[in-house]
Amino acid sequence: GLTPDLVTYSIAISACGKAQRWAEALDLFEEMQTRQLLQPNAVTCTAVISACGNGQRWAEALLLLQDMQTRHCLEPDLIIYNAAISACEKGQRWAEALQLLVQMPTKYGLEPNVITYSAAISACGKDSEQWVEALRLFEEMPIKHWLEPNLITFNAAISACERGQNWVGALQLLHETQTRIGLQPNAITYNAAISACGAGQCWPGALWLFTKMQSKTSLQPNIITYGA
Repeated sequence: GLTPDLVTYSIAISACGKAQRWAEALDLFEEMQTRQLLQPNAVTCTAVISACGNGQRWAEALLLLQDMQTRHCLEPDLIIYNAAISACEKGQRWAEALQLLVQMPTKYGLEPNVITYSAAISACGKDSEQWVEALRLFEEMPIKHWLEPNLITFNAAISACERGQNWVGALQLLHETQTRIGLQPNAITYNAAISACGAGQCWPGALWLFTKMQSKTSLQPNIITYGA
């Protein structure tokens, strides 16, 4: 019969990751090496780290990142680091996400991009005590790396304000999305800002945003909006 090659395994591992079947992805990753004697490449490593991230198995993702350097003598690239930071974000491990963000340029000379920062901001924003750190990262992006935040970055920062009950910061960020060329706030943006107003006991602000969302945009409130 046909013998699977590296491309076949990479596709299969990626498919398992998208289906949140992280255990099967790890099994395929090990089988590839032990039964087929195939050495993983950067694509395979990215696929298996992403699979662990989608399954909220952040510890396994970080172990794989370490293994690819020590066991497989592969140097991680930006895409692999983004997958690892995203795994930490999904696992709500902000400290590990920040450690990787710092490690990228110092250890491998890799420049983070908007995806990197969005994941790190989201990781910090999921902890109510780290919302200030999330906003610090947001402010650092253009100054330190000449990066322009996109809507995903803004949404992550506004969600961090919600965790910190910082409705003023949330409204400022929402306003900024409306004034930047090429950015258009979506339902996620409004829902996060409304939630921030609710968390900060600013009910008039929440009501104003709810009304504005209906009258000034084409967005329709959803179940999350009403719950906010």
